[in-house]
Amino acid sequence: MAGGEEGGARAQHLRRLRGLRRAGPDSPPSVTTVSPTCAPSRSTARSPPSRRPSGVASPSTGPCPPGATRSTPPSAPGGCATTRPSTPSRPSPAPPCAPAGPDQAAAFLRHNTEHYADRLTDLFEVMLGTGMRRGGILALHWSDVHLMDHKLYVRWTLTAVNNGKIHLGEPKTEASRAWISLSPRAMAALHHQAALQMAAHPDGRLDGLVFTRPDGEPLRPQRVLGQLRKRTAELDLPKIGLHDLHHTTTSIMIAAGIPLAVVSKTLRHSNLAITVDLYGHLLKDSADEAVKALASAPDRADAEVAGQAGCSAGRRFGKAA
Repeated sequence: MAGGEEGGARAQHLRRLRGLRRAGPDSPPSVTTVSPTCAPSRSTARSPPSRRPSGVASPSTGPCPPGATRSTPPSAPGGCATTRPSTPSRPSPAPPCAPAGPDQAAAFLRHNTEHYADRLTDLFEVMLGTGMRRGGILALHWSDVHLMDHKLYVRWTLTAVNNGKIHLGEPKTEASRAWISLSPRAMAALHHQAALQMAAHPDGRLDGLVFTRPDGEPLRPQRVLGQLRKRTAELDLPKIGLHDLHHTTTSIMIAAGIPLAVVSKTLRHSNLAITVDLYGHLLKDSADEAVKALASAPDRADAEVAGQAGCSAGRRFGKAA
């Protein structure tokens, strides 16, 4: 009985060896498997492996090539996926430069008047006196200046593509197209600019752009910026850009206690939240004053109650006497 079982096992082993010789070493039977190196995925039939020198790892089980990692589930042959270099995140917008205070702004305007007294002197005066942005003031037309009403209207904006071709277009938002009130200083600057242009015009007329080059062509933003930095450097003031004049105007208004809603309207922001987000850090002193006011209100009420009680007691004492 034992001999029969041993003979049967030997015959089964011989049949298995003959089947392997017929299939050949490079053509193993197809099997269904899951790669042990990747997360379980849908079972697939493994294709016959090709010949490779000894010591070379199989792409399905060996290490991934440099610059690639094992994907889960496999998204590339062998379950490897190329690792792309991570794109650096875009830095957050830098906060505006520290705005100049009233003293620095006054010194800058005085320096311009005393040493230049030119078209840019008037331009800087109007920018600081109205909070107008660079594009708006460079695109300002005389037809939108109403000197009798002490107002001007922002209708256009000027941009220079790569500091080359000048483009005149409408402001981006509806809130940017608005009336702006003019202070006496801004009015004086516009009157001076009008006198310069009327003297240069053959017919003594005012038309076209308010701030131009001597030949009547539009001012290029880069040239205005260069003059701003040159003139501030002459006073050892911080290096700033044209938009920082806008921030300076804002800081002066907030320091003067102008309500934030009025500041927002003057700056032509589309809503008050934009003004708070940009300039809320300048409201620290205002917040301190608000807290003091809250604390002093109950004190004043208590003092009034105590005063009234004292008067009542005095009247009662007088009657008793």
